[in-house]
Amino acid sequence: MSLWILAFGRWSEYYLEQRELRVHELEELMQSARAIAMARPMDEWRSRNAGEPGELAAFLDQAEELKAAIDKSKNNTQ
Repeated sequence: MSLWILAFGRWSEYYLEQRELRVHELEELMQSARAIAMARPMDEWRSRNAGEPGELAAFLDQAEELKAAIDKSKNNTQ
């Protein structure tokens, strides 16, 4: 459940940043979810043996990559 919350929170954060919005409660929720989800290493979440959680880890990775690309783009324009 914590990885699901983290993944959807990250996607929400991505879309909010597109509108230049931030939600403090979302950031707090994601911090808590990350702390719980990372009790299990991401390599385990990504493993083929993880089944659906493996797909969920890929979903989270996509959001992380998009956010990193946007952050990089913003830093290059400054």
